[in-house]
Formats: sequence, structure tokens, C-alpha cells
Amino acid sequence: MILSLHKGNKVSYKNEIYEILNPIDLETVLGKNLKTGDIAKLPIRELSNPVAEIVRDKTPLELFSEKDWKEAQRRFEVIKPLLTADRTKKQVVNRAEEFKESYITLYRWIKRYLSTGTTSSLVPSFKERGGKGKTRLDEESEKIIKSYIDNEYLTKQKLPASKVIENIKIHFKQTGKIAPSDNTIRNRIKAENPARIFRLRRGKSEFLSKFHPVQKSFNADFPLEIVQIDHTPLDIIVVDEIMRKPIGRPYITIAFDIFSRMVYGFYVTLQAPSFFSVGQALYMGIMPKNNYLESLGVEGNWNIYGIPKSMTIHLDNASEFRGEALRRFCQEFNIGIDFRPRGAPYYGGHIERIVKTMNMRIHTLSGTTFSNPKERGEYDSEAKAVFTLKELEKWIAEFIVNVYHKSIHSEIGMTPEKKYETGILGDEKTAGTGLPDMIDREESERIRISLLPFTERTIQKDGISFENIKYYHDVLRKYIRIEDNNGKKRKTFVVRFDPRDISKIYFYEPELKIYFPIPYRNIGNPCVSIWDIREAKRYLKKEGLKDYDENRLFQALKKLKQIEAESFEKTKTVRRKLSSNNHHKDKIKLEIENQLKLNPAYKKAGEKLSDTAESGTEKVLKEKGKADGLNGQEKTSESGIEAFEIDEYDD
Repeated sequence: MILSLHKGNKVSYKNEIYEILNPIDLETVLGKNLKTGDIAKLPIRELSNPVAEIVRDKTPLELFSEKDWKEAQRRFEVIKPLLTADRTKKQVVNRAEEFKESYITLYRWIKRYLSTGTTSSLVPSFKERGGKGKTRLDEESEKIIKSYIDNEYLTKQKLPASKVIENIKIHFKQTGKIAPSDNTIRNRIKAENPARIFRLRRGKSEFLSKFHPVQKSFNADFPLEIVQIDHTPLDIIVVDEIMRKPIGRPYITIAFDIFSRMVYGFYVTLQAPSFFSVGQALYMGIMPKNNYLESLGVEGNWNIYGIPKSMTIHLDNASEFRGEALRRFCQEFNIGIDFRPRGAPYYGGHIERIVKTMNMRIHTLSGTTFSNPKERGEYDSEAKAVFTLKELEKWIAEFIVNVYHKSIHSEIGMTPEKKYETGILGDEKTAGTGLPDMIDREESERIRISLLPFTERTIQKDGISFENIKYYHDVLRKYIRIEDNNGKKRKTFVVRFDPRDISKIYFYEPELKIYFPIPYRNIGNPCVSIWDIREAKRYLKKEGLKDYDENRLFQALKKLKQIEAESFEKTKTVRRKLSSNNHHKDKIKLEIENQLKLNPAYKKAGEKLSDTAESGTEKVLKEKGKADGLNGQEKTSESGIEAFEIDEYDD
């Protein structure tokens, strides 16, 4: 659930219900106890939602049909102007008449949306599907219509809608199916994004001139209206945690608020940039950062957080940004995505400035690579390197919170911290937007899981196969070899995974609408990352093996670990990999600790899972020279769902 901190909304604090009177600062609101009438200062980080009136649909976003998802988006656009506290009945009635809906229906949609803050709350319920005036097209018919729209209407040939409709009806007649009505097809065309229609029918040049007029730079009008996200390597060599020998340059992914010039979130890693990096930076931005700073030992405040009512993220054109998972996640929370046009450097100007400022400071640190070889001269970056990845992350957080956010920014004439505070709380000249909505305990876990990669798998007698590894729990039993609705093939189910630790995967149980953690079928197998497994596969391929089971796969991984242990002191690549694994496990441990602070119900899961975050480097060094290789590692997958009792994994 979303926790709204706007005036008049109700919140729970120490098991008492309060009505928010007004914000005091970015960390405190003034509230009135509805039972006693007492007025009190309420710390934002300790507030939660009262009992929700509407329980949100827990169906993962990727399972909604394209038709239902577009209808939910349409409904949101209908009620969007009405999502204010001062709306009138006349406004609702006029809006309903404009879109040929009942005003009572609009009130129902508004109530649903305000209760959850998510687009998925507007997906048609089962009762709403079909009936008078509603389409009952099956999935195959929808795919046919979609194919003709994509291949004939959304092209530079610019066929008129009437011609596309004619061709669709001919196709249905030839295949012996009942053709949909003209209006049904026109409605599918109208449901397409207008900007996408313009770009595909008119071409890139006209699209850019209309939707992205040439400018030297751009600005936002309020906090979190526009967030830029981009990756870059940092100008520094880091060392491993044990031998403190050089292992190479890390990457940073930064999410940046254009209005205030504050850093919304970041993620530093030794892995190449990916959708996972974007998800981690977004997740940090969305969540309050108190626990994160405490874990690093950084003193200070970093009060930018939340998912506001209107937000656009600007992304590079890289493929990792264009997946369906990111698209639906952003649509769920009314976040627009604006991809940076090629040849439009002004789109990245603001974020490039903060990276340049950060790298200039990094150039004063031991182990810097400087910006180019000429500037570096005879300086031996590797010999001078002293920072581990974790130490560098702490330095970055310290720089952001206590240096960059507190320094006067020439373009805005004040510090980013002050600019953000003014945009939220207002001053004598501006009203301010008010405190952004917070994410409560339940929603934070849902968001964390929804930003993990997903795949679809069938259920076989021996469970789920993922990356040549078998996973099993009794919760899968009822779905073994179940067929799809057409009875033509095995039904697939949504499975999510954390690439840092694939000792378990998360199976979406469609009836209970809960994500269940499913452990290895062989719980004796060690905790590994997906990158470890894929390296083992490459090793087996190099050895000429194509057909292998998971036993052979883990044997290969054991062999690689033995090689790594023996070459740890000599090989930079090995030290880099093990430091990366250690960094990932530290992050998982921190996420668990944060959940424990948010929700004591996670204590049992946290005690078990926190044990798995032991340093990968330390493990390898313990194993050095031993024949048992991986056998000394912790076995992380307990038998049963009790290994991680969280029922709100959702998308």
C-alpha cells in the first residue's frame, strides 16, 4: 500500500490513528489523535497505513492481458484530473459524460486508485468482463488484431484505419472465425499510445521535432517530476577485501532529480550495467534511506524518497532499459519513460554534470585513473589503489549526503537539499507540492521483487528447471504438467529470481496470489549467483560437454572455485569476481536487515538468510588448498516455505 502524507489523510502511529494536519519538515508531520484529540509531532519513518478499505489485486503485472492492462491505463487517464482533494461532483459528472461512463463508476475507480496508488487497481474485474457493450474476444482473436495494427496501421505506409479493419475482417472470414465489429477494432487502435502512433507512422524526424523540440537543456517544475538514470564507469581502481590487490574500475548507476539536482538513488557494482542495476538505483530512490546510511556508518540526512503522483524517468537507449518488466512497473506507478533520442546530448546533461563533479573529487583519491591517459601521466593507478568496493560506496554516499547536497549549485542558486525542501514544503513565493507518498512495509517488498528479473516455466514431476538446476516444493504439486486453456501445451508460470543468489526462486501461486520461495530440489547444493552458474556452463562447453545435469554443473563450479582459490593472489579477474560476489551478498544482507526493521514478522526469515551473506572471498580463502571445495559453504535452502515467510511478493 501507498502511505499518503498529505493534509487530512489518516495514518497509524504506535497503534493510534492520527489525521495529518500539516508537515513540519521533511522528517516530521503534525498529527491529531482521532481518539484523544491530542496534537503530536509524528516521525515520518515510524508511520504506517491504517487498515486498508480495499485490498489490491496481487496478480503480477506480467500476467494481466494486454487488453486488460490497456483498459486500466485508459481508466487512469479518465480519472487523472479528478485525483485531487478539492474535486467536485460536477467535475466528476462532466468527466463521466465526456467519456460516456457513469459518474458512479468514476467514483468507484477513484476510490480504488486512491486506496492503492497503482494502475493495476483499475484492471477490470471478472464481473466487468463481457456483458452488454463489452467485448468477449478470445486471446487468439486479440493477437490477430494486434498483429494487423502493428504490421499495417503502425507503419510509414500510413494505411487508413478503414483499410486495416477491412483486412482484419477478411482474415477472420478466411479462417472461419466470427469477425469483430468495426468499433471493436477501432477501439484497439485508439488504445495505442498516441506518441507511438505518431512515431511509427510519421517517422523519427517528425516525432522528435514534435515531442522533443530542440533545446540546449531542460528543467523540471517540481520535485521528482523528471528523474534521469544513466550508467558510467568511475575513474578509480578498487581492490579486493582480503589481499587488497587491484581488481579494476567499478560502474555506477545514478538516478537524479532534475528539479532539485539531488541524487535520488545510486548503485555501484563490478558487474556490467543492466536492468538489475537500474532496478537497484530505482529501489534506493523510492525507499527512505535512513537504514542504508546507518549500515554504512554515514551521518546525515538524505530525505528524497517515494513515488510521486507525476514522474518521468529519462533513460538512455540501451537495451537493458527497454524490457517489458520495466515498462509495466513504470505504468503501474504512473511513471512515464522518456528514452533519450540519439543525437540529443542535452538529455543527459544534468546527470553528466554530477558524474563529472564526483569524478573530479575521485581524482584526488588514491588509485584514481583520472579522465584520460594524458592526464594520468606516469601515475600508477593500480599500485596506488586502496579502496575496496564497499569503502568506495561509503565514500560516494558521504560525498552525496554531506558534500554535494550541501553545496551551492550555480544553476539553481542554492543547495540541492534546500531546493528540494522548498519544492516540497514551499516558501513565501511558492506553495510546494507537499510530502511525497511513502511506501509501506507490504509495498516495499512488493516493489523489491517486482524489480527482479522474471521468466516463465512449466512444472514437471521433479519441479521447476531453471539454469539447468531443479527446484521443488510441495506447493508445486497441484500444477505438475498442467495444460493451458487450449490443451495444446504445458501451462507456464511466472518465476522471479535474484541474480545474486539463485539458491531459491520465487514461484507465483496463481490461486493464492502469493510468491512462494522454492528451494533447490537438492538442498545440499551451495548458494551461488547466476553469474557463477553461467561461468560453469561456459567451462563445460569449453570442455566439450553439451549434455549435463546439475550434478555435473556444480562439480564444474567446484572445480572453478578450487582454481580460483589457488590463483586468488595472482589473478585480478578472480579477485574481481569474488569481490563482486561479496558485494552482492552484503547487499542482500542489508535488504534483509531493512525488512527486519520495517516488519518484525520477517525475523525468522532474516535470521536464516542473513547467514548466507558471509563473504564469498573469505569462503574461497578458507577453501584454499582443500579438496572439498564448495562443501564447506553454508546450505541456504531450508526445506519448506518457512525459509522465507513473505506472502506479498507481487508485481
